[in-house]
Amino acid sequence: MTDDGHSADPDIRVVSTPEELRHLVTLFNQVWGSITPVVGVELLRAIGTVDCSELDWGLERLVADGVVRAGRDGTYAFRHALLQDVARSSLRRGALRAHNLNIARTLLAAFPEIAALEPERVARHLEYAGELVESVGHWQRAADDAQRRGAQREAAWHLERALMLTSRLPATPQRVAMELELRVLAARAHAATAGWEDPVAAAHRRRAELLGTVAEHTPQSLRATLGLTRQKLFEGRAGDALALAKLQAEAAKSAIEPELELEAACELGGALLLAGQPRRAIDQLDRALEIYEPGRDRDHAVRFGRDPAAIALTHRALALACRDDREGARAAAAAAAQILRARRHPFSEAWVHCGAATAALICGERDVVRREAAIALDIAGREGFAGWHAHASVLQGWARVLDGEHKDGLAQLRGGVAAWDATGAGALRSWHACLQAGALLACEELDNGSETIEAGLVAIEGGERWCEPELHRLRAELLRAAGLADRAAASAQLAIVCARKMSAPAWERRATQTLAGLAGAPHTG
Repeated sequence: MTDDGHSADPDIRVVSTPEELRHLVTLFNQVWGSITPVVGVELLRAIGTVDCSELDWGLERLVADGVVRAGRDGTYAFRHALLQDVARSSLRRGALRAHNLNIARTLLAAFPEIAALEPERVARHLEYAGELVESVGHWQRAADDAQRRGAQREAAWHLERALMLTSRLPATPQRVAMELELRVLAARAHAATAGWEDPVAAAHRRRAELLGTVAEHTPQSLRATLGLTRQKLFEGRAGDALALAKLQAEAAKSAIEPELELEAACELGGALLLAGQPRRAIDQLDRALEIYEPGRDRDHAVRFGRDPAAIALTHRALALACRDDREGARAAAAAAAQILRARRHPFSEAWVHCGAATAALICGERDVVRREAAIALDIAGREGFAGWHAHASVLQGWARVLDGEHKDGLAQLRGGVAAWDATGAGALRSWHACLQAGALLACEELDNGSETIEAGLVAIEGGERWCEPELHRLRAELLRAAGLADRAAASAQLAIVCARKMSAPAWERRATQTLAGLAGAPHTG
């Protein structure tokens, strides 16, 4: 700095009098509060804390003094960040909060298009104004916008900021619900960029699980608790997920927002399916499809991570396949794919094609299994969905083995199972055991097949019982191949009992065929 108060930088002149500094504070820091480097004159005028003539005079003076730079589009910016810091630090805390609150209110009331396009800008003003609850809401909207653009890292950053503010709120049921929802969303955003096993994502899930034990199940807290159901399902805890989904469905009856009732119905339908109740699952999934409105729910996938109608139809296809309604299963799977052709959502697409492959497998359509698994593999590979890529590999590997490609198909299937397990998922392990055991039976690896079945029967203890009859049936087939006909018959009969209990005629038909095949076998101990 020179002796006359000027900066050595010819583009910057330090404000030399208290009066000029106060003008700088009034004219600029009231608007920015250290939030954005550029502001429009229309917003300055709308805030109304300075007379328009004084504002125009002040801006001209600040530009002439080299404090700010005028843009061609009616915007102004500090020429140096240090000047902004000086201006901000000169304001008293109370005044700074009042200025930021005024700016936030002006943006929302007079410039709704800017507020909608830049929710993080509003969030910062509200944060500096001490309006933490409102600020959290706008940070969450910023995260939604980022996810809509596929910017998961940016979304995670916004959610982390919201969680930091939440930690400063009093310990109330509202805070619990708010933090729970943010934890679920943050876990999803981190997992989308670094995988399900990412330590940060895992830490958010653990915290969400803890919060879920104290959260109130009311219509007001429903949005927060909904994400926990899918988390429990992913972890292989279908029994716990079903119990929670029932509470959510009850709370959803009084929910004001239809999308919450829609999501609750989807979650309950999926949980019922995995718990081995296909007939009840169909009722809930049909309810979800009744609630669904394409126009209103077009952004549902952004907020909840999946297209509700496409996934409801996919789960319906699986339930109908278990019910031995092949035509209905095909129609539901086709309808799900049609929805996503009109409204792309890659994660849902991978889910839908894996579901279509599974429904076709239950219906005995191996060519469809290979086709749908191949589509899912392509989508998951391009988008980096490790879980769906692993699951599709299991399905395709199974089909290849039964088509005679024993060595390569079994290698692909085993690789898919290992990749799935590496994600930390507990879901679908019983189903993967079915597929792997069936493939090992085809390859005449009876001992390995029996071990796999036993592991699958352990996995269903978490409540994921939808394929339990098939586990018992395959055990019967393995026992028959080992020459143990009596034990095989007992397993086949148990498969029939399980299938009837869950109203799953497809599984019953398969088990009955296995039992019939044992009729002429020699009886052994």
